[in-house]
Amino acid sequence: MAGEAVVFFDQQLAQDFEFRRMQGMQLASKMRFLGAQFIALFTDDLWRRSAAHANRMAQLLAAELAAIPGVELTQEVQANEVFAILPADIVPPLQARWPFHVWNESTSEARLITSFDTEEADITNFAAMVREAIGAGERQWT
Repeated sequence: MAGEAVVFFDQQLAQDFEFRRMQGMQLASKMRFLGAQFIALFTDDLWRRSAAHANRMAQLLAAELAAIPGVELTQEVQANEVFAILPADIVPPLQARWPFHVWNESTSEARLITSFDTEEADITNFAAMVREAIGAGERQWT
């Protein structure tokens, strides 16, 4: 997705938006190609189905990680992000296979994000790798 959408809940605020957008140099050449993405996204609730799937995968990831001794969830899962403290020594090998952001370096809190194309197998594979890493100490994966 390469584009942004502006939603106006007060229609009066939108009256001169096209002019303001033009004045702010926010008109991309071939704008219809950017707009086509939004047509697809908003057709047949694709955006809602995609978000619901990502949120379900985050719930599954949280449940898998919560069952692993040595992993601590730090936030309630409310969307498609899971925040978990992982043992610091297992983070680099996990990141080599599953790129993710360490949210807080001092506590080794990771920010794990699921998406519309996350599969249950991805979740179970990641959780298995975490279990193995915690159990094996410094093991290398390919």
